[in-house]
Amino acid sequence: MLQREYGPYCVPKEDMKLTLIKFERAFEQQARFEDEKQPNLKPDLMQIHYRNQEAISIQAQFDRVIVIFTTLLKDI
Repeated sequence: MLQREYGPYCVPKEDMKLTLIKFERAFEQQARFEDEKQPNLKPDLMQIHYRNQEAISIQAQFDRVIVIFTTLLKDI
């Protein structure tokens, strides 16, 4: 799905492949929930740890995909 929508913008790097797969999975789940007209009672929270103490969480809902950015801010 991502390849179809963003074709030339999808850069095939190994470290990004898992990230794109998780995003694609979340959007496919959301589309299935919407097609079946059933809410997601126990949504999966898929996490991508991309830096030390930073992560992206993705969750498919009936009518949306929620993306949560978690980061740690430090005083220097």
